Amino acid sequence: MKEAQAASYSVLKIHEELRLRPYAGIKDAVAAQPWYSDREVLRMSEGMETGVYDSAAILRMYSHLSGAGELYMIEVLEKDGWRPIGDAALLENNLPITIGDAHYRSRGIGRCVLDRLIGRAREKGWQMLKIGMIYSYNERSRRLYTGAGFVPVCEVVDANGNVGFSYERKLQP
Repeated sequence: MKEAQAASYSVLKIHEELRLRPYAGIKDAVAAQPWYSDREVLRMSEGMETGVYDSAAILRMYSHLSGAGELYMIEVLEKDGWRPIGDAALLENNLPITIGDAHYRSRGIGRCVLDRLIGRAREKGWQMLKIGMIYSYNERSRRLYTGAGFVPVCEVVDANGNVGFSYERKLQP
């Protein structure tokens, strides 16, 4: 699999101990392997029937996301340096955020990341953000996005019959 080229965007600082770093290729896909082997992560992001991702699948996913928009690794500052704990992407038609390390879930990191990505979309002059689908059973993500001003616009059913909703949020300049 081909190594990623350097991103044309830079690190987005959230606060002293949290940042979004542009995707850097194979080393990030390797770091993400445990997240995409976690059935809970896969169920919430990809659907109930999704099997564990191998490194080739992660590289394909990251290649797609980085080619379609801006792909970041969510990093926390620990005593031995920055450590990736998840990923997030800013695309015109989607805004996926994954906190892969279970230790960092339900700590408000997703909201901090979402707020920073909304700010980045404003910097780019975007008028609207869209989310293709959040599964109806994914209450945590539904609360995250609606709490940030996203509204459901229609019901969506995936290829396996799982129901979810697409969301939108208008951005003020």
